[in-house]
Parts: sequence; C-alpha cells; structure tokens
Amino acid sequence: MKHFTLSAPPAALAGRFSPRFSGLQGAALMVVLFLVPFTGVRAQPDTAVAVGPRYSLSAVASDQIDNDRLVVTLAVQLEGEAPRVLAQRIDQAMNEALAIVEPMTSLQVQTRGYRVSPVFDAKGERTTRWRGSQQLELQTGDFTAATAAIEQLQGILQMQDLRFSVAPETLARASDRLIVEALQQFDARAQLITRTTGALTHRVVDADVSTEEGIGYGPQPRLSMRASDSRVAEAGPALAGGSTRVSVSVRGRIETIDD
Repeated sequence: MKHFTLSAPPAALAGRFSPRFSGLQGAALMVVLFLVPFTGVRAQPDTAVAVGPRYSLSAVASDQIDNDRLVVTLAVQLEGEAPRVLAQRIDQAMNEALAIVEPMTSLQVQTRGYRVSPVFDAKGERTTRWRGSQQLELQTGDFTAATAAIEQLQGILQMQDLRFSVAPETLARASDRLIVEALQQFDARAQLITRTTGALTHRVVDADVSTEEGIGYGPQPRLSMRASDSRVAEAGPALAGGSTRVSVSVRGRIETIDD
C-alpha cells in the first residue's frame, strides 16, 4: 500500500492549484488524497473449502415410563326451576366436597367450570327449568389418597374423568437419560459410516434432537356415573397407572473427511 506524505499544510497545497483556493477546499483535497490509495484495493476471495460426501442418519432411544400422575375430574350437576336455589345447592355440594379433600395434603385441588343456565327444549325454546354444574379437579401422584378421596366424594359428586400421565419432573429425567442414549447411537452410526466408506474421520454438519411422549400403555380408566349410581357406591375404583412410551430422536447429517 502506498502512503502519501504532505510537506505543506492544506492551505499551501490549495495555493499551488489556484490563488483563490480556500482553506476548506484544501482540507477536502487532503481527504481525497488519503482516500485514493484505498480505492484500488480489492478483497481477495476466500479459498474454497473442500466438501466431502455427506450422509443423513438418525437414531432413536425409547423407554416405557410408569405413569405416576393422576388427574380426576368430578362434578355436581343439578336441575331446578329456581336458579338462585339451584346455585345454593351447587355451592353446598361443592363445599361438602372441599371439606373432604382439602385436608388431604397430597392432593392438588381446583374448582372450575361453574355454570347456571336455562334449559331449552328440542325446538330451541326456553323452558322454565335451569341447569347448573361445577367441576372439582384432583391431581396427585398418591394413588392411595386419590382412591380414598373418590370413595368419599361419590356420595356428593359424579365422576366425569380419570386419567393417568407421566409427571413433568419424571418426564424431564427420562428425556435427559434418553437424549444421552440417542446421541451415543447417532455417534456410533456416524463412526460406522466413516469406517465403511474408508474415510479418515467425520464431522457433524447439523443435528436435531426431539422428544415425544407416546400413547400410554396399560389401563386408562375413564369412568362416568349417574348420580343415582354414585350415591350407592361403597368403594372407590381400583387404580393402576400403566405406562407411557417416551422417545428421543436425533436426526442429522455428517460429512466424511479423507485428509
């Protein structure tokens, strides 16, 4: 790169070109002189990197995980002609239910879906009757406590749904373990391809890791009882959680390198 040395100030340089050349114009000329050497410099293109053969591969690790979480939904459903009386009856039934389950510390208790609405006939015309309902949801990993709660609540509420799943913390631990297994399988297959093709080594171009929670195995009871049935029930359901298949898959590409 060439460098220019100015032995005179910008105003003196301006004087050499024109007696009326201003100092400001001289300063601008100096900037132009300094910029001239840079305009002729062009960036050299990078040397192209050789790309070896690329292969797509995948690996999957899965396991059956015991369901350790239970969600139970019960409800009070009533009909009547006076909406205020109906609401009072719903509140009374739900308060009785809460008095039973709230002392059970292993249960997570939540009420939801409170509703009182008019009843319509088959023609879509409003009748004089009203229908009201409210749900009580129980979540727990203590199946013994859940069975005891259901047994006591059957005389007050109706069973709507009972389902098992894997608790979030259990699923996270299982996923972490399966991620390690899946990555080890992916690496083993990448090394197999490298050896088989006679390459020296390989590098991972890209990879994607995903976790899937599959359909549960084993009993998944879904119970529904009429109010008349629930009031004569003497025992809660026998609960067996079953299991859920959890899978981790790794999909990606590798590039083999010969030297």
